[in-house]
Amino acid sequence: MLQPRSQIDLALRDTLITKAEGDGLAAVSRFYSLPRPSSLFGDPAWRKALRAAVWGPRGTLGCTHDFLEGLFSGQALEFSVTLDPADPKQVKFVSGPGAGFTSCHVGRLVRIRFIPATAAGFDSSKPQDQWPFVERMFFTAGPVIAGLPATSAYLDLAPFDSGYWTGCDWAAGQWSVDPAHTSATMSLFSFVYLEPTPGPLTDYPGDTLSSAGQACEFQILVDDTLLAFPPTYLLDPPGVDRDLVDVAMPDGGHIMDLFDLPNVGEHWDGTPAISDPPTPPQGGDPLGGGPHPLYFQGAGGFAVSSLLDLLLAAGVRAVERVHTFCTEA
Repeated sequence: MLQPRSQIDLALRDTLITKAEGDGLAAVSRFYSLPRPSSLFGDPAWRKALRAAVWGPRGTLGCTHDFLEGLFSGQALEFSVTLDPADPKQVKFVSGPGAGFTSCHVGRLVRIRFIPATAAGFDSSKPQDQWPFVERMFFTAGPVIAGLPATSAYLDLAPFDSGYWTGCDWAAGQWSVDPAHTSATMSLFSFVYLEPTPGPLTDYPGDTLSSAGQACEFQILVDDTLLAFPPTYLLDPPGVDRDLVDVAMPDGGHIMDLFDLPNVGEHWDGTPAISDPPTPPQGGDPLGGGPHPLYFQGAGGFAVSSLLDLLLAAGVRAVERVHTFCTEA
């Protein structure tokens, strides 16, 4: 098959983060000691994450955030919204997935692309890709939406600055919106992260008022629809409805350990000698009380934590946690 580029050009592109694709991008990743974790993330998303890790100041929150934002950029939900200085802490739904905002969209990091008031009066006759857009990170703090499928025409954004997001105020301040151009786009991400470090009194002798948390732990909370894969069994015991997976079942592909089951074997004529159906997987016991899963290493999706461990400061441990953003009732 004819290629639009020469072999030399293709080989050169495979050495560049910004150009490499497929196996070439995976090879570049290994060169930087960041093996590509899963095919769940496309080339554009992994390229953004890799650029943040390679060229960013490792050990800082900015580098860690840029890595996660790039990694999960392919799963971000895109909305068109309006920003109204008369409602300075809100975004209003115009279009996007569904008919409005739901409880699934509350408690999320969002990146909003808009035109600030400081750019008012710019030449709007120019092509829109030359307009003075800015992008800032915000956090959706409300409203309380009464379960699914209830919707809301707006979202409340956190009004205060933090190390994680910008405080929202469309009416005043550096990030107020241009009243003549209130249309904006919003990317809603499938993750948030926490640093639940206890207070300084944790190790104080006789202290009984220590704050809760895990010292030196960086937690990534990821949307359960992204990471919660139904378990895959090579054994499908009688009485287990595979459409109703027990929430207590661990995730990941595995086979079931039948070697320790009682009454398993063959009669002299080759017919199976199982007196009772095997215990369902969720009732298994590694000490012999039923089939127990033997997991394939890495089958449960991907190990973001192992990659973040290379970016975080020494002594800080990354932990992944599946999180449900939606409120059913």
